[in-house]
Amino acid sequence: MPHVEQTIVIHAPVALAWERITTLANLPRWLDGVAAVRALSTAQTQPGTTFEIVRAGQPDAEHWIVLDWQPQRSLRLTEYHQDRHLHLRLESLSEGTRLVARWEWKASRGLFQRLSPPTAQRRSLDRSLERLATLIDGERAR
Repeated sequence: MPHVEQTIVIHAPVALAWERITTLANLPRWLDGVAAVRALSTAQTQPGTTFEIVRAGQPDAEHWIVLDWQPQRSLRLTEYHQDRHLHLRLESLSEGTRLVARWEWKASRGLFQRLSPPTAQRRSLDRSLERLATLIDGERAR
């Protein structure tokens, strides 16, 4: 599967980073392009939680599920119609939390798409992680 992966350090404890990442209502605050989120199965994020994401400028909602849930360690969200995955792995550091984010998607059938670098996906992941770090670091500074 094609993918991009980025690592950042968030200057906050793992527990705080985990709480901000896994609260569905926070997704539009940090996940690039997300305008709104609506819980379908339960408002509390846990394994099996299903939710819809509405992206800015897109008429149809995306349907997501929490597939992997290891509290304060890792999380995998999957968009099950388009076979896209967001893996997040957290690790405690003396200066805060290392977050490794991996975005995967189904390979396109077109040759050009398969040979082109995933520039748009990398930029989107970069923006998401920058926004997440700002969200967590900003709240912690208050």
